[in-house]
Amino acid sequence: MELYSGLALIAIAIMYWINADKKKKALSVTDPDTAKKNYDKAMVSSIIVMMIGLICIGVWFYKTGSSIAQSTQSINVSGVSSNVTIEVPEMMTTDIIDGEEAQGIFKILHLKITNEQKDAIYVNCANYALIDDQDREFTYSDINLTNDKAISFKKLNPGLTLDGYIAYDVPKDATGLKLKCRGGMTGEAIYLDLD
Repeated sequence: MELYSGLALIAIAIMYWINADKKKKALSVTDPDTAKKNYDKAMVSSIIVMMIGLICIGVWFYKTGSSIAQSTQSINVSGVSSNVTIEVPEMMTTDIIDGEEAQGIFKILHLKITNEQKDAIYVNCANYALIDDQDREFTYSDINLTNDKAISFKKLNPGLTLDGYIAYDVPKDATGLKLKCRGGMTGEAIYLDLD
């Protein structure tokens, strides 16, 4: 997607440059009436090229910038698993992330994970799952969250906090969501109510 939008912008810049050259040629004609007609034609084509460029840029921003949450719900729940504190300050809901549409709906959890153990732990998004009131378990979606705070597989030293996000693609009818999580790879499972 980014490659195509970049190529579109380059094409628009070239078209604009060509139109600017047409304007110069229009003004170089000695007959004033012909010069005005040529200049008007060049201006109209420049305006059309600019409008096409703005439409392309708008479509690109709509597709790539629409990962902004449609709604944000304050959760503020936390729990401790094997001396690791797991907090969920908020949950965002959207139907598209970075141009990719959800099969159901995306739930994006904001997590703060604090390692209170004596050794480093590895935080892996595979240790976090959503469970609904029908006991369906949803694993993380490996979607590009367009920020550098996506939780994947990270080392977390003692006394430090990891602040990041995990996305889940869940059915639109999923209710009563709980986060099943572990403090590290071998921590005990705990459940945090999100609804």
